[in-house]
Amino acid sequence: MTIHRLVLVIAAVLLLSAGPSAQRGRGGQVTPPRGVGIPAENAPRGTAVIRGVVLAADTGTPIRRAQVRATVPGVESRLATTDPQGRFEFKELAAGRYTLNASKGGFVALQYGQRRPSESGTPLEISDGQVMDKLVIALPRGSVISGRVFDEFGEPVANAVVSGMRYG
Repeated sequence: MTIHRLVLVIAAVLLLSAGPSAQRGRGGQVTPPRGVGIPAENAPRGTAVIRGVVLAADTGTPIRRAQVRATVPGVESRLATTDPQGRFEFKELAAGRYTLNASKGGFVALQYGQRRPSESGTPLEISDGQVMDKLVIALPRGSVISGRVFDEFGEPVANAVVSGMRYG
């Protein structure tokens, strides 16, 4: 295979891996479709700061290595990981209306201001130069339901279908 053909094959693979909804911009660069957030490195820079802590709701202990995402829908999305004290920080944020989502394995993922998984959180309206700190996101621990299914004679039931439902 010649070098020219190899280059064409690699270019075709790259274009196909970009997906059908991607568009070609100037210079043949692939750009995300409308409505997809701008990567943090290409997002407009601002001067606002958001700081806070992620805690376990039951004990109040800090949750280290939790993922916190600050999002302005369709404009910007940034990700931070909490330190050993559960703290996170987003610097150089542009003015906007942000939602904060926190998640960690073994815990229920929640938005800032959300009290229960079934309700929505509180968005943060932030302006240039503003510093929002002392935000607290308390994550409840995840739960597990386990058990065994037996028939009327006390024998285990193979391949029984069991569904968990929320009482409301």
